[in-house]
Amino acid sequence: MDSTTVAQLARLRRLAHSMTGNATAVDQALPEARKLLDESGEPYRIVGGLAVVHHGYARMTEDIDVLVTDAGRLALLRLAGAHGFTVESRNRLRHTASGVRVDLLVAGEPIPRRTEAYPSPLAVASSERDPGVVALAGLLDLKLLAHRHQDLADVVALLKRVDDARYVDLESKVAPVRRGELADLRRDALEELAFETSAPT
Repeated sequence: MDSTTVAQLARLRRLAHSMTGNATAVDQALPEARKLLDESGEPYRIVGGLAVVHHGYARMTEDIDVLVTDAGRLALLRLAGAHGFTVESRNRLRHTASGVRVDLLVAGEPIPRRTEAYPSPLAVASSERDPGVVALAGLLDLKLLAHRHQDLADVVALLKRVDDARYVDLESKVAPVRRGELADLRRDALEELAFETSAPT
């Protein structure tokens, strides 16, 4: 993960700690998680909240979500202990020092509360800034696929940061079946953006 993203995560953790007295140290677990992922030698893409922060929307996240193959999952479970992680289940690790959870989203396994399965990390483009992180179009597609309230809020927040030309390119890379919903959320994003910029201070 690039240094800008890690620094942003650290700032968010300090802010959350100042407000609540407690904050998950994802920024501290991330370097060790990356070492583990890289040592596995298997393809992966970081998705979820970390990818949202990577693509410009600063929000708190309490875990590390990683799209992996089944071979990758097995390799990570085998190597976890040597990198300071404990195995909690077949799809979950925990960073011992920080307590941060690492959720393994395995290609071909069903997405919770959905009929669709997770795609292979090899089928999802990577960010130009970091090949281990999902590209923005792929992140939007995965968020629409998962379809939780937080996912849809993330899509709206991310779409506020793209101009019309970039949006057209992103829409062309999202699965056709989800483009209509993406367009609706783009409209919501523009409406919210117009309100935010015109609201009195």
